[in-house]
Amino acid sequence: MYRFLQLYLFLIISTVYGQNISILNADEGSVLSSPQLFCDGESFNVKINATATSTGDYAITRLSSFTITNRSDTIPYKNKVGENHFSKPVQIPFTFSYFGKNYSHLVAGSNGRLVFGEESELSLLQNDIYADQVHSGNLGLSSRYIIPSIEYNKVNTSNPAQILNLAHIFAGFTELKYNSDSIYDKITYGDTNYQGKHALIVSFTNINERLVGGGYTSPLSNQIVLVEDGRIIIKVIKSSSNSNAILGLQNSDATKGRWPENNELNSPYNNGTFTSGSEAWLFTPNQPLTPQVKWFRNNVEIPGATSTTLSNFQPLDGDQLKVQVTYAEDPNLIQTGEVVFHKLQNPAIQIQGQTCGSVTLETPAITGATYAWYKAGDPNPLLSTSNTVTVTANGNYFVRVGKINGNCDVESDAETVTLASNFPPLNPSSYHLCATSGESQRLINLIDYYPTNPAQYKVEFFTGNTLIQTPAEFLLVANQPAQLTVSVTSQNVANCTQDFSLKLVLLSTPADGEVVLSDKVCIGTPTYNLSDFESRYNGLNFSFLYSTDHGNTFSALQQIDLAAYDQVLVKMQHPDVTCESVFALKFNYHPEVEVRPHTEFPPHCQSYTEYFDLEITERELTYAPNILVTFYKDAAMTNQIFDLQYRGSGKVFVKIENTVTGCLAQNPPILNLVVYNPPNLIKQTPEQKFSDCGQRTFDLTTDIHDYIGSFPYETDIKYFDINGVELIEAEWKSYNPDLCGQPYMQFIYNTTNNLTGCSNIIQFDLKYQEIPVAQISSIIICGQTSYALSDFKSKVITSPEDFIFTDEDDNVLTNDFSLLELPFHFTFYMENRATGCKSTLQTVTFKNGNPTPVLNPDLEYALCDPDSDGFTEF
Repeated sequence: MYRFLQLYLFLIISTVYGQNISILNADEGSVLSSPQLFCDGESFNVKINATATSTGDYAITRLSSFTITNRSDTIPYKNKVGENHFSKPVQIPFTFSYFGKNYSHLVAGSNGRLVFGEESELSLLQNDIYADQVHSGNLGLSSRYIIPSIEYNKVNTSNPAQILNLAHIFAGFTELKYNSDSIYDKITYGDTNYQGKHALIVSFTNINERLVGGGYTSPLSNQIVLVEDGRIIIKVIKSSSNSNAILGLQNSDATKGRWPENNELNSPYNNGTFTSGSEAWLFTPNQPLTPQVKWFRNNVEIPGATSTTLSNFQPLDGDQLKVQVTYAEDPNLIQTGEVVFHKLQNPAIQIQGQTCGSVTLETPAITGATYAWYKAGDPNPLLSTSNTVTVTANGNYFVRVGKINGNCDVESDAETVTLASNFPPLNPSSYHLCATSGESQRLINLIDYYPTNPAQYKVEFFTGNTLIQTPAEFLLVANQPAQLTVSVTSQNVANCTQDFSLKLVLLSTPADGEVVLSDKVCIGTPTYNLSDFESRYNGLNFSFLYSTDHGNTFSALQQIDLAAYDQVLVKMQHPDVTCESVFALKFNYHPEVEVRPHTEFPPHCQSYTEYFDLEITERELTYAPNILVTFYKDAAMTNQIFDLQYRGSGKVFVKIENTVTGCLAQNPPILNLVVYNPPNLIKQTPEQKFSDCGQRTFDLTTDIHDYIGSFPYETDIKYFDINGVELIEAEWKSYNPDLCGQPYMQFIYNTTNNLTGCSNIIQFDLKYQEIPVAQISSIIICGQTSYALSDFKSKVITSPEDFIFTDEDDNVLTNDFSLLELPFHFTFYMENRATGCKSTLQTVTFKNGNPTPVLNPDLEYALCDPDSDGFTEF
């Protein structure tokens, strides 16, 4: 009863506090299974790997000289009026592990601490009902709490008893004074690095702390560095020793705390008075724990067994070996392991099932045991490796039971087996029949395969569960093994039937000299894999030899070069029966994939809308429903073109595939798509055109090359009236702007007639060519006997320098006119030098003019002589 209670209590402790630890074979390093089998006199050397680290503990190291630069981002505070506020949550740029928990955000308390928790809970702290309450005793208003203390998790002023799940880093945590909201800008943070690791720094810079005697005259600064590997550095610059403050760590449920100076409870850093300057404190997590080991046999501690190894343990049958590991630094961490030992006993054999032709033997199943069954007199084990075996022959049988990976076994007594009936075996007939003439099936007599004795037993043949009604005429299909069952039933013993398995196969090969076609291959396939042919005979164990020299030599080949051979000789043989034939394997091809004629694309002019319509080519090359045409940008045909309104240039590679056979066209087209830029205009616009002399129509015909020079691609010109209506040739060669308005023309540089971006609009400057006409018909002469030619020209037309003047015989006028006789009728022509327009014969008459009468011959004018010299001007 005492042993039972001891075991019960041990199991309770293991269940509540324990973690599993494996017991190992010290010699092999493998885990001991439970139950563990052993043989008489066997002993064990065992061990455990007792290593653990504490995620809830930190090693503390003084850094005598630590320097790091603060960052400039200010910690965001919702309320900057007065003291004791919490900030808004700040995201940590990595997952930060603190006392075994992972955190993504922190909050800064204005009195010098960082707070960690769930983001949803942290986001509440910025509200006014939550206060960064200090329990230093400096003000005499509250108790002085040292860490760890749950009081630091009570920050709700409207519900002071509420405990939040908050973890803390205290960095000179004491009462700090904020005279103005600008002082909150002295709390900053930002990314940094420490010893090559990503880190976050939070700093308080020169914020006055309250002294015990009153007043805020002593500045306090700190730096808290969180490193991505979990390390923490705290540096506090504190000159006054006249106030209590905390420098340390506390976990979220206030069960663990760490602070400098040997971590004693009365350390000055745990809410005592201290000063600090250039030194900093490094807190390093995950410290190795010191194991304390105890070994138990049947829950009784083994005296002196306190090592991680236990040597020469000699178990008894049913012994229980247990180990318990505790750790000095963490009493809550307990690891246990156990192994139950069972001694191998001589096994007993029982007959569990018996028919007239078989007996099933069984020995009790043991976890971790191996089984080998034997028939007395035969050193070879039977096939069964389990705790049961079925035998079909009379004799004495025994079993050997051993350990997995063990070096000992035990043996049972022999069990004698006597079958109720002893049926004969199958006849020693050939189960492989050969046909070298290409035979597809054969009728055979199944009765030949089992000896007949109707007085002793009845023989029946089955395929699956179906009885074969006429076994003397069984149809055996070539190269399809028939798996049959021969069922023999005793005529003298009731319910005595034994089944025999019978497998027959008609091995059929092509006839000697026959030509056999291969499965079809695609034209252009480089090689034929002979395994494709051999697969017709899978599972039949044929061997194949091939000859490419008309049968002179045969060898085992893998593939054939189709460019070199259109057929090979095949020699088929079988190792289990004399069955050989030599025949020709002729390579059979799918129909060739055609390449139909297709239209080449003309060069295209570059524009924003121009494309090559590959659907045209696709339609031209697709000649059947099973023909698939695809386009690619590369010769390897890996970069397919899916948008067949293709905006690109260069080579496009075409694949033509028969989707039924998988064959490809051997010489598919390669499209060469050319895209060119429109030409630059080399002539000034607008285009100037002149009408025929005296006409109102214009010939708009223009040579495009006057504007673009030599251009290697096709061009076109279209002419339009003022409304954009295209003109036919007769209309643009006799264009009347009086009727159709101002015309224009369009230069087109694209044979696809896509005008967008690949044409120019050219306006016309139409000049009418008028027939010259004399502006006067007569010139009055007042006594002159000659008249200057230049004066004459100026009289008859404006801008006479633009005209050529000729007489009626087309002689150019060069002399002045002699006017001895009047009137004088002068005839002449005028021709516009620029346009060539020539007037009709013009006539100008020189006439005598009548004298102008003087109406008042007596005129007197009063003249002034301003200087009285007798002279004046008038």
